Amino acid sequence: RITPQPAALAAPASVWRCAEMRPRSDTILVWTGAECSYGCAACPIDRLVAQPGMWLADLQQHLHGVTGKRGRLVVLAGGEPALRRDLPRLLAAVRSAGCRPGLITSGRPLLYPKVRAMLREVGLAYLRIQFFGVGAEHDRTVAVPGAFEQAIGGVRAWLAESDGECDVDLVLSTRGRQLATVPSEVEHLAAQIGSPAVQLIVAPDPARIDEQRDSQELRAVVEELSGWN
Repeated sequence: RITPQPAALAAPASVWRCAEMRPRSDTILVWTGAECSYGCAACPIDRLVAQPGMWLADLQQHLHGVTGKRGRLVVLAGGEPALRRDLPRLLAAVRSAGCRPGLITSGRPLLYPKVRAMLREVGLAYLRIQFFGVGAEHDRTVAVPGAFEQAIGGVRAWLAESDGECDVDLVLSTRGRQLATVPSEVEHLAAQIGSPAVQLIVAPDPARIDEQRDSQELRAVVEELSGWN
């Protein structure tokens, strides 16, 4: 339920805000449970057998025992962590432990001003929003009409109020889809957000990664996207 990745160069104890606060090898991932507002048919999480999310007391205990944690990124992931009623307390516990809180979300909760205000208040340092295509393709995949526009609206609202203290990644999943549409989808997302501060990440389909690794399809996509970096 809490996953510290292999240690790399830990931030010195005096460091609080790094130039960039994005996941790296020493980032700690905290499982908040499988509950989600989406209905993806190809979701890899089986909610019937998934581990329950970590409770506040357990999180506090685990973080207390982590060495070299000052300034370290701790990312809450699910499911949809924003469905947890105790999300503000979980994020506050991360901050109180001397770490920087991060969140992986669908983006739709960001439409609500109270949610955005809460995330700013707890000092959210990293935000990752998941996409499964663009427009109607995303909506079909997650089985929620209007989900794409809601997520985009949430991201825009967050960025409009941002003070630059939170790094934002948009992740485009290719799970169950062809790679050929990726360049146009990246271009569409970039146009929708219009912020050079946002990083766009293309996540390969884990089920096809070996098949696609040396494929002509992947080479063509990488060549087309190379100009974006």
